Amino acid sequence: MKLCYWRSKSNVRNFGDELNPWIWNRLLPGFFDNDGKVIFVGIGTLLEKRMGTHLSLPSTNLDNGEPTASRIIVFGSGAGYSEPPRLDERWKIYCVRGPLTATLLGIDGSLAVTDPALLIRRLFQTDLPKEYEFSYMPHVSNANSSWRRVCDMIGIGYVDPGWPVEKVLNGIGKSEVLVTEALHGAVVADALRIPWIAASTTNNILSFKWNDWCASVALDYKPIKIAPAFMPLWNYQPGLRGMKRFRRSVKLNLVAKHLSWVARSSRPQLSKDSRIDFLTTELEDRLEKLKADASNGAFR
Repeated sequence: MKLCYWRSKSNVRNFGDELNPWIWNRLLPGFFDNDGKVIFVGIGTLLEKRMGTHLSLPSTNLDNGEPTASRIIVFGSGAGYSEPPRLDERWKIYCVRGPLTATLLGIDGSLAVTDPALLIRRLFQTDLPKEYEFSYMPHVSNANSSWRRVCDMIGIGYVDPGWPVEKVLNGIGKSEVLVTEALHGAVVADALRIPWIAASTTNNILSFKWNDWCASVALDYKPIKIAPAFMPLWNYQPGLRGMKRFRRSVKLNLVAKHLSWVARSSRPQLSKDSRIDFLTTELEDRLEKLKADASNGAFR
């Protein structure tokens, strides 16, 4: 069985996607090899008709990008970026991210559980000393050195989704509140019982996946717009001179003040303990069913 998850062509790492090997190799040790005849898709918005192309599968119909694997195992993935896949007898769905994905795929609503990154709470200790009242985590497409500088200017933590998984987990765990543009920043913060604030600096964030997950934990997605929606930040350039340096300084200060205001004036969200406990148990039960099916030769 091959563990499949999204990786960019430029090999840029993204926390939500990199959680896949970190979590599944711990929960399903010895489960995976590189045999693409059976594929496993877990964390991420992966369920698309052309998912074979996006996941760089060797067993892919080159005409339309559909995977040609003999079995496709789905555990908590989401849909929403493009046309959903055509389901047939090869597919075994244990659960999906939320009710919007279930509706889009035309499957039974009982298969809508939540994002499986919730299982991080079984694998990561959360009793870290708090170093920051607030931390900010941008979307991977917006992460750059300017955001790090903005956070330093106002004394809040910076969590880069391109960091190694455990460094991101430590950054989230040391924060009292996480302001996040990245969905899996919110998913993991919620799992670790750290309040979070959804933010947005661009119109390119896929609200479908946020609404899908939020519905699963009985919360609403109401992102707070941050200034760069109108004045995008590029990588910080300390060598600028004259008017360019002045304009750069003005922009950084405006963004810093707005981010500080968002962090301190917005009401953080956190799902109910009872809901998270229920969803964790539900995911674990379905994981045990997957293990039993594998032991009984269901995927051979």
